[in-house]
Order: sequence, then C-alpha cells, then structure tokens
Amino acid sequence: MKGTKEILLHTPRKPQVLLLGNGVLRLAGGIDWKALLGKLNKRSIAQAVLERIPFGMQPEAMCGTDVEQICRDVAHELGAAQTVCPEQMKRLLALNFDCILTTNYTYDIEHCLLGKWSEYQRKNTFTYYGEGNAPHNNLACAYEIPTITGKHVPIFHVHGDIMRKHSLVLSYYSYVDTINKLSERNRALGNTLQENQLAQKPIQAKTWLDWFLIGDVYSLGFGWDFSEVDLWWAAERKAREHADVGKHTAFLIGEQSMAHTQALLEATGAAAHAFVAQTKGDFASLYDKAIDLIEQSI
Repeated sequence: MKGTKEILLHTPRKPQVLLLGNGVLRLAGGIDWKALLGKLNKRSIAQAVLERIPFGMQPEAMCGTDVEQICRDVAHELGAAQTVCPEQMKRLLALNFDCILTTNYTYDIEHCLLGKWSEYQRKNTFTYYGEGNAPHNNLACAYEIPTITGKHVPIFHVHGDIMRKHSLVLSYYSYVDTINKLSERNRALGNTLQENQLAQKPIQAKTWLDWFLIGDVYSLGFGWDFSEVDLWWAAERKAREHADVGKHTAFLIGEQSMAHTQALLEATGAAAHAFVAQTKGDFASLYDKAIDLIEQSI
C-alpha cells in the first residue's frame, strides 16, 4: 500500500507528533529489555561487564555480529510477549496527535487503538510513503490506524517491528545504517522546508524524519540514551532547521541521574524544554503529570 501525506508549513498550527518509548509500557508489566537481552546472552558475559558496554552494542557483545540472527531471536522472544495497554497509553492515544513515532518493536499502540492486531490488519494498514517499490526502509514505512479522535494517523516504528524481522534496529551496525538513510533523506530535503514555507506550499511527508522536523514533538517513555544515535541526529537536525518548525519537548521520567541528558538536550537546542521528575516515587503518577502537560500544550 502506498500513500502520501501533505503537511502545511505556513500555518500557525504545527503537526502534533508523539514519540513514544518503552517506559510507558513498563507501567503495565511490558518488556524488560535487560531481562530479554539476558536470555540471548550466548557468550555468558557477566552483567557487570555488560553494564559498561553502550546499550546499542550490547546485542553484538552477547550474540556476535550476525545482526540478522539477533533480529530473528529478539522478534521470536517479543512475539510471545503479552500486549499491554496501560491507562496512560489510553490517555495519550486520545489526544489530538497527527503522527505517532515509536521506538518499540511491538504493536501495543495498534492493539490499544484497534483492540486486536493480526497479520491481516498489519498488511491492510501498512503504508509506504517512499519512492519506488522498496518498502524496506523504516523511515518511509508506517501503519495508518484510526485513532480515538476519529482520524487516521501514521504510526512509524522508527526502529522496526517484529513482523518485519529484517527491519529491527538492534545493533551499532543497524544504527549506523539508519543514520545513512537519514542523511539520504536530509540531502533530498535540502532547503525544501524553508522554500515551501515562504511559498506557502505544503510538503509531502515521505518519512518519519519529515514529521519530526516539522511538528511539535513530545517524547515520552524514551530515555534518550546516548547510544540512540539516530534520534540524537534527528533532534539536532531539527534544531538546525531554518524554517519555522515546531518545538521539541522531551519528558524524561527519572531521577537526578538523568539531569545530564536534560542538560545536553537543552544545551544543543535539541529540546526546547525537558521535564525531569527527580523522585523515586510512583512512576504512574509521574507519567500522568507529563501527560497533563502534553494535553495542555496540544
């Protein structure tokens, strides 16, 4: 299925974009990545050693450099995981977003919106926005799903999804490959955003990067680990854009130890504001507070 989405650049209202990480799902007993990767630790590397290895390189450290096999193993493990839909997820999906980006490989968002998710639904909603007939690029692949608001929005799995095992971004090798694809799209965009804005022309959104650059982005449940180089690249690219684009708000749910991430996001201009909950209290209430702030902004 191939489609196009046009974004108006010259109107006051920017597209409202949600970037959702795994943190929200953990509220309802979702995937524990440390435990999952531990099951794949074929080399029996000690946990103390693993913790000193950047997150993005842990799969290779545990499983070797056969990236395709790592993807198959992870997809198999996740395929048996229970789908979750915490109340905070339901609240988020009821807001008036125009596009949803997620780093999760699982289909919890789709399940929350549709009540179930099957291979038939996946194929029926799959939309490729790119050029030609090569729908293997995560940048241009999405699922168009009707939301609680009644409109259909694209849901981009920016790091791939488990029914497309080859799509998973789960190693430094695949992170760098994603950077290459982002750079290609960036070259294709050139100065188009600013030029179209001045000419009061829309732009065809062909990748999740387009939505990320143009829209008001709210990231939640995503810790902005420094090994997530593709999203750091996108955040800094957004900060460098000359067109009048939306803001980026990163909600970091954690303790004082996350302050260095907040500081770098703000110092580089990669996030207009970062909210950090400096407490060891109830995480559900912290997410509720962040969602309250998002709802007020939208």
